[in-house]
Amino acid sequence: MIYIILLIALLLPSYFLGLIKPESLRIGGSIDNHVMIIGFSLILIPYLIKNINIHKKIKYLFVVVLFILFQVLYSLYMGINFNEIGTTLRYDYYTPIIATLVLAWAYSASDKELVNLFRYILVLTVVQLFFFIVFHLTGFNIFQVPIHSEYIVGGKEVARYNLAFPRFTWLLALFLLYKFFKTKSNKYILFMIFPLLGEILTSHRSSIIAWVVFFFIVYCFTFIYNRKLKVNFVKLVPIFLILLISIGIYFFLFPEYFVFLSDRFAPILANLDPNSAYNFQFRIDLINRAYDNIINSNILFGMGYQRAATYGQYDLAFGRDTGLAAVLYTEGMVGLFVRFLPIIYLIKINYKDIKISLNYENRVISILSLAFILSQLVNIVQTQMFRNYMLYIFVFFIIEILKQRNISNDR
Repeated sequence: MIYIILLIALLLPSYFLGLIKPESLRIGGSIDNHVMIIGFSLILIPYLIKNINIHKKIKYLFVVVLFILFQVLYSLYMGINFNEIGTTLRYDYYTPIIATLVLAWAYSASDKELVNLFRYILVLTVVQLFFFIVFHLTGFNIFQVPIHSEYIVGGKEVARYNLAFPRFTWLLALFLLYKFFKTKSNKYILFMIFPLLGEILTSHRSSIIAWVVFFFIVYCFTFIYNRKLKVNFVKLVPIFLILLISIGIYFFLFPEYFVFLSDRFAPILANLDPNSAYNFQFRIDLINRAYDNIINSNILFGMGYQRAATYGQYDLAFGRDTGLAAVLYTEGMVGLFVRFLPIIYLIKINYKDIKISLNYENRVISILSLAFILSQLVNIVQTQMFRNYMLYIFVFFIIEILKQRNISNDR
């Protein structure tokens, strides 16, 4: 069953690590990788029946699922046809349902199965990340997914290869930090160069800022709980050094990318205002547009699961520039609030574990989890955390299962 989970959570969403063309997963006009994900996830229904009381363990996630089902009925009531509803749901709105099915399996899975799931995800992430960096370094490309955009900087080509970037690079970074705290070995901090370098090569300003916030939060928690963590604050200096080394390597090996990223950050640094960045302001405008639409129609439940624009125009419901605008438009203020409930729960439970847990590994994992979730909320305009539950949320809930069982992630 682990391979089905890998297929649902990693391989199909990433077009098999970017190794096959997206159109290869399209059959006719109605079947694509999202439909395949839903189809394979149906195999997990027996686990949901077996764990019928799972709603008590993941009640906030269950509330999201119930709301989505309600919103489907609401959309039908609004006169939206079922085909339109299904088309809209494909744009990650359905993922809380998939996450619930995966967690139904996870609660039945053995400790070894859960640890192996993470092991396979991390190994595949390392392989994909290696070739992602190789592409930017040499131009050698094994990926079949399209390049997002290309630019000429200083006479050299700069490519933003978003679809080839491993979707669980963030989990690899957290795992390496966890191993550092557990073993006190600086070699794991050294390995951090690779996920950090990959993040920088995406040239996503918001992601880079979120990582800076993440490390700041980790430093703060470590300073406050340094006795409980058994890590002297001074010993965290290698993390700061690795950040500088990563930037140095980036500057040395990818000078044109460094210039490109510097140009992207220039308006923000010049004014110390993120609104100075065109893309950020564009996303704010999308959120305002979504709000204007629902306030004139139904501010509570939004416009329902339907597209917001005619063919060829930017669509609030389908667009991925900001999950906030998409959820606000389709599900309204109630939908936005409901989707935040599992995140609030994760913040609460991790903070509680940091303060009172007697298990050292649980406390470390809680600090890293909480720091990452909070850093994503800082990036709320762009993060997909509350829209795509199969990118972050399901992982943190499985981590909670592991914490409850008090097992080590490196078994």
